[in-house]
Amino acid sequence: MARHTHEPTVRFSAPMPEGYIFLPKGNVYMTSHCRKQTLAANETVFRVLADGEKGKAAGIRVPARVHEAVRASHDATRHERARAVHKKDARLESAFVDAALGLFPRAPAAELRGVAVRATWKRSGRVGRSGALDLERRVSLAVRAHVRHRRTDYDRLMRRSGFSRERARAETWPKVEEVMRLWRGDIQHKDDERGKPKKKCPGPGSITRGSGTKEKPVKGTVSGLPRKTVTKPAGATPMEKKHNTRRTRAAVATRGKIPETEGMATRRSPRRAAGESLRDDANSESEEFEWSSSEEDSDEEWTEH
Repeated sequence: MARHTHEPTVRFSAPMPEGYIFLPKGNVYMTSHCRKQTLAANETVFRVLADGEKGKAAGIRVPARVHEAVRASHDATRHERARAVHKKDARLESAFVDAALGLFPRAPAAELRGVAVRATWKRSGRVGRSGALDLERRVSLAVRAHVRHRRTDYDRLMRRSGFSRERARAETWPKVEEVMRLWRGDIQHKDDERGKPKKKCPGPGSITRGSGTKEKPVKGTVSGLPRKTVTKPAGATPMEKKHNTRRTRAAVATRGKIPETEGMATRRSPRRAAGESLRDDANSESEEFEWSSSEEDSDEEWTEH
């Protein structure tokens, strides 16, 4: 005898056939096994639609005895099936991460692992669980969605600015494309210095201020300790030359090698210069024509005859 393959459609409010029970959708194990066993017993499976204009699928109607047998098997294999599902989900997540790292080698690995966990979450309805697309396409769509929500103002535009979904995506599309290209390795970030030789920091005195030329620093020690490198500017200004001259004379005068005024030209007024010359002449004449004194000269009184 041929098996029943036709599943008549009924409304949820339609009378229940005798010996049947309603099984709501949602439990894949119960739905698939009840359908298979009912059809194998050459009995009818009724597809139930919700009441209303749209008439969405609500579940199926199957014989009560088939439902009881499948429920007992469901409860007995619960833990074993949970372990198998966990292993299957782990394999899917691992494959998702490997594919993401291969497609986007420049992306942060931690972010890609987070994308894999969210995209492959069971019953999440996300693209990672879709069986209609290949793995690489699912990975690309999941990473693009992550970039749109985490690296752009997409959510803010939707909440605060009142943008529609299409307009918000159009506004953030350039930024999303830039990040996707950067993570794929098509472009190089301006702050990325990998692969380039690092520039050495110039030492003290390697570049003189204002001259633009390099000079060899003068090194020395004071009290056995290394002193700081001193560099003399090559193109010093007149003000700097005057300052350096005064500082050098002050240092030499402090050590007592030469007087502070040695070699310095002083300006005097003509009147002062003339007075000093007269005083010098008088002193020199008095020293040259000094009269010798004796006792006779000192005791003798001069009288006028």
